[in-house]
Amino acid sequence: PQETPLELTTGFKEFFPFDNTDLLDSASLLQQVDFKKAVYQNQLYDQKIKSEKAKLLPILTFNGFLGANQFTQQVNFNEQNSWFGKSFLNVNLQLPITGYFTKAKKIEQYQSQKDQIYYQLQEMKAKYDFESRVISTKLRTLRKSYELQISELDLSRMNFELAKNQFMEGQVLPNEIYIQEANLQQSQYQLISVMYDLMIQNLELQRLNGFIKGSN
Repeated sequence: PQETPLELTTGFKEFFPFDNTDLLDSASLLQQVDFKKAVYQNQLYDQKIKSEKAKLLPILTFNGFLGANQFTQQVNFNEQNSWFGKSFLNVNLQLPITGYFTKAKKIEQYQSQKDQIYYQLQEMKAKYDFESRVISTKLRTLRKSYELQISELDLSRMNFELAKNQFMEGQVLPNEIYIQEANLQQSQYQLISVMYDLMIQNLELQRLNGFIKGSN
């Protein structure tokens, strides 16, 4: 309604919580889509390398036949002269010599891709750690500036009210009111500037933790 007076509020802590730097930890990085995708790709190539290496191992197989008593068709290991049937044992050793070169090439290729993803993960982690330290430092500085500007605004408002009262009593000239009003407006502007910077850093904090997407 038009008759409702409007006042500049100074209680902005509900908009800029002072304890949100706790979100800056390694758990936030691990939950990001790009980081998780790179981790899964790294695990996939590691599994491919193990699979290809397993194909290069020699294969030793045993097969045979144990003949039974040709009269009773039974086998008794404790009975003397019980082995009258034909018995044989075959040992087969397979060496993947011809496939070694193709498999080794695949292993080298997978290892190269795995190394690239590993360095990518290290780069993402280093970037996250650097950005988190920068944002944390800026937020701590801005929060101190916020508290300081609140105090400055209260002091400017008190000086403005004092100048008005002194003018009504004929103790100061109108110019003093203008000066104190300009100081009050300057304090309001500085507070709004700090609030804007706080908002930007809070958005950066949310972007870093994967809540919003950043733009290049």
